[in-house]
Amino acid sequence: MDHTDAESPIELPIDFDRIPPDRRATLDLLAGEVTHAIDTRGTARLVFVCTHNSRRSQFAQIWAAYVGHRLDLPIESHSAGTEVTAVAPGVLDAIANQGMSVDSKGGEPNSIVEFRSDAEGFGIRCFSKRLDDASIPPADVIAIMVCDAADHACPTVRGARSRTSLPYDDPKRADGTDDEASTYRASARRIANEMHYLLRKVADR
Repeated sequence: MDHTDAESPIELPIDFDRIPPDRRATLDLLAGEVTHAIDTRGTARLVFVCTHNSRRSQFAQIWAAYVGHRLDLPIESHSAGTEVTAVAPGVLDAIANQGMSVDSKGGEPNSIVEFRSDAEGFGIRCFSKRLDDASIPPADVIAIMVCDAADHACPTVRGARSRTSLPYDDPKRADGTDDEASTYRASARRIANEMHYLLRKVADR
């Protein structure tokens, strides 16, 4: 399943004025953690966590990886959950709508999905996984909790050097409604905007 071909650079949202002051404060502190990790070990390992590793954490992983690539930052972007499900179809459609190519391989419920921007030499492979999956670094990670339920369900995150609560509304609430596509696209753009703000702060330090 291939949603689209990414033949031109993606237009990142720049709506930083729409980020509330308290949210900016959290992102600014997180930027400091990312910068410190880069300064002390040469790279920052970000792990975005939500319950099902299906929607919000996948959006965050994709956009952090993409913005980091655009800004040439030494970061790793990962995501995980407390349960294994699959990357939601709404995520695939929303990311394709932003201009990336989306290719789901294998035909299984939890297939590996590849997101690419061929014009920029960017690609990332995603699937739903738990925090103890072998693909998640075992130490020195920056844990970013993107849903309240996962935040409460994970009192500790293996190998976390820091932990930040950065919850987003779950677009799942619109599944099966007339607002499904627009809700997922709004979620994708909001998370892209905040990852852009966060990593621009890191790049500018």
